[in-house]
Amino acid sequence: VLRIWREDDVNLDTAFKATLSADVCRIHTLPGADPLVLFRGGAVHSIDSLLAAPQQEIESVLPVGERIVWSEIFADEGQPLVVYITEQLSDYFVYIHQFSPVCVCKYLLKPNTEGSTILDCSGSMKSKIFTLLTLYSCGQVCQAPFPVSSINQESERVVSASPLLQLSGPIEGGALKFLDESHVAVLVPSAAKQKDCLSVWNTTFQTLAAVSEFSQKTSAQ
Repeated sequence: VLRIWREDDVNLDTAFKATLSADVCRIHTLPGADPLVLFRGGAVHSIDSLLAAPQQEIESVLPVGERIVWSEIFADEGQPLVVYITEQLSDYFVYIHQFSPVCVCKYLLKPNTEGSTILDCSGSMKSKIFTLLTLYSCGQVCQAPFPVSSINQESERVVSASPLLQLSGPIEGGALKFLDESHVAVLVPSAAKQKDCLSVWNTTFQTLAAVSEFSQKTSAQ
């Protein structure tokens, strides 16, 4: 059920409701742009189109057994770009959804270290190149570039993730955030396992720019 209410509405029961025909994964939005709805099956629709016809059939983009584990929206020269990662049988796939023109491309993401799982992702968009950052359970932060201008939805491509940072040993959980072209923030458990440590890394010089240890565990956001 999609609910829409104004900021001054205090009673959610009075909100506008629209029952959709498929399960929603997330809602993404950019400043000054209409929100986009990502469905669990991989389809992306604007909220306006869904409100106009809530019971419209939602196509399924993902094969059976493939599930979305991460998604985000980016701006590509003023146009939205929705990127999501799926997992199936220990394989990871990257989907890039463009809207002008509408185009969806699928990539098989090959990890730098076999057997590692993705804990979190982040990304950036610049000069028609989308750069994906991934935090793996082996303690590596890897990157993979995707040229958006040469997207071809006819065939699945294979992209290998190259190592960007090596943290200290395997980790069970964590969070990753792109800050700028030379810096990333990483939140991982400290050696004591009872606290979390937030660190900012300079990826150009492979140096630690700042570090802060929390007094307790966090939600890894």
